[in-house]
Amino acid sequence: MNYFLNNPKMQKPLSDEELMALASQNKEKAKAQRKKKEMKSCGCCPVDPSEDA
Repeated sequence: MNYFLNNPKMQKPLSDEELMALASQNKEKAKAQRKKKEMKSCGCCPVDPSEDA
């Protein structure tokens, strides 16, 4: 552990395009996670994907 504290590795700054790509990936992942965890109005049952339509 001390090795990493004593020898920090500098990260290169990301370009605007790289930041935007990373942000869109994170948004897509968050949306998928939220969709996976959606519950019915009762709060105890997950929503079936077939019931969304």
